Amino acid sequence: MIVRAAQVSMLSEVTLGDTRAGHSRYDPAVLNIQRTYRRLEPLHLVFALVWGLGMLIPVLAHRSKGPGVVASLLALDAAGLIWVYLAAPAASIVVTSGQVIVRNPFRRHVVPRRLIEGVDTETALTPRLLVRNAPPIRLAALNLNLARGYQVNAGRHQRLGVGAMLEQVPVELNDGQVDRRVRYGHVLLAAVAVGVTLAAVRYLLSIEQL
Repeated sequence: MIVRAAQVSMLSEVTLGDTRAGHSRYDPAVLNIQRTYRRLEPLHLVFALVWGLGMLIPVLAHRSKGPGVVASLLALDAAGLIWVYLAAPAASIVVTSGQVIVRNPFRRHVVPRRLIEGVDTETALTPRLLVRNAPPIRLAALNLNLARGYQVNAGRHQRLGVGAMLEQVPVELNDGQVDRRVRYGHVLLAAVAVGVTLAAVRYLLSIEQL
């Protein structure tokens, strides 16, 4: 199903203020409205709790092996929590009156509202934001950890997704093009997690069997 943003144009026709030169057509309070959706499924919370607390068991069980073993196990614990963060709350969508900000784990997209044509929830595994004269943008925040076709995919996430937020936030048409940037902080965080994991595993394999 493709959720079209046509309804948003109706909102842009409502005059909420003086439209003469020097005046905004919208009340400033209305223009400050924004909607945010951050990806955080119960599965992510459960995994974070199980991993974070569960890794404390081998830490306590092998604390007599020395500080190197304890540090390595704690490093693996931290690396796992980093991956949970990158897979879940690192992705978000923010809708303002002038633009939509799509934050995927490693890329950030800022799209002017006038270029948005809708949301495609059917032609790809992950929903995509349809942008005029530009490639669709993957919406990682709306990606479920469920099998494709599961009923929730068309219900809860579609209602809480971009289509609903676009209807709730009035449009302020402006100039500008799509801005795509790499989230270098998250790239560095992922690199640190990989490095820590490899170093910890290598150390644990180099010592006597636990």
